[in-house]
Amino acid sequence: MKRLTVSEAQTQHKSLESHWGLRSDRIVARFEFENFERAIDFMHQAVPFVERLNHHPDWCNRYNEITITLWTHDVGGLTELDFALAKELSALYNTFK
Repeated sequence: MKRLTVSEAQTQHKSLESHWGLRSDRIVARFEFENFERAIDFMHQAVPFVERLNHHPDWCNRYNEITITLWTHDVGGLTELDFALAKELSALYNTFK
């Protein structure tokens, strides 16, 4: 898998929903839910997407919030896979609104 250049990452970032921020070699989103149970439900429902892509996010749960950081550890930066998973997670998150 090829690491994206800064320019390529910036272009890919423009295709994401606004809750995704570009931070150096990572993309980060914070999703807010009605309560803790809904936040955990989101994580459970995300598992099939994560496993299908075989790309595991760094995520943190704090009560009704989940912060997700994506980057490809193997290449030390962003790849197409990070943006593909971000789009899947955004689509899932939109079903929770």
